[in-house]
Amino acid sequence: MKILVTGSKGFIGRHLIQNLSEHEIIEFDTATYRPADIFEVVDFSKIDFIYHLGAITNTLEKNVEALYEHNVRFSINLFEEAISHRIPVVYTSSASVYGNTMKEEKYIYNPLNYYATTKMITEMWISENIKRFQFISVPRLFNVYGNDELKTDQTMSPVSKFRHQAINEGLIKVFDGSENMIRDFISVKDVISVLKNMSKFGLYGFHDVGTSYPISFLEVAKLISNKYYVGIKFIPMPEEMRSSYQYYTKARGCYGISVAHWLESQS
Repeated sequence: MKILVTGSKGFIGRHLIQNLSEHEIIEFDTATYRPADIFEVVDFSKIDFIYHLGAITNTLEKNVEALYEHNVRFSINLFEEAISHRIPVVYTSSASVYGNTMKEEKYIYNPLNYYATTKMITEMWISENIKRFQFISVPRLFNVYGNDELKTDQTMSPVSKFRHQAINEGLIKVFDGSENMIRDFISVKDVISVLKNMSKFGLYGFHDVGTSYPISFLEVAKLISNKYYVGIKFIPMPEEMRSSYQYYTKARGCYGISVAHWLESQS
């Protein structure tokens, strides 16, 4: 099977490709190409399946034009190509589309930043065109963490960031009020398992992909502090993050192990 993976150089993309070794993989990433280049370098008539992971994922990104080009226009054009060639698609969306509605169990669109808004727009397009797809699955990923997470300090998952700080700095830094910052964390290993099996198990349409067991940032810090015998220091949250922050997330689907169980497996 020939599989196209967009966002192949990203955190999830790298892990996915490692787990698709039995297939022929066509990699595409905007670290190397412009989004529109995909229609020149890929022969869609020979593609059997698409994993569309590629996007600008920085929730603090303010360049609306770049976000729209990468996250909306690129996605819609890719979907049109997939529809034309009857190629099954898995498109990774984000729990960020819900904003802070999950604590009240509403699960409605309420994006708090430009990134989340682009994911919402793309989801809406899929909903309006869903019957045109051969197969389309949209996992809404919650807070993904794991090894080899090469992101900036502000966008790295708290699990990975706190563990990195514990191992390399001997001190974990958490935001003031972190006991009230509660997220559903899921390991990248569990995410890859879901992505590989969405078409196999007929998971058509939209699905929350998390553990359904949210935990506070402070609880995560304490787990890591106890494992590596380091202290915890409280720091102010940057002002630019306050207005667009999700304070509570909880998936409606259970697809992975807890942070505590994952930490037990780490050296």
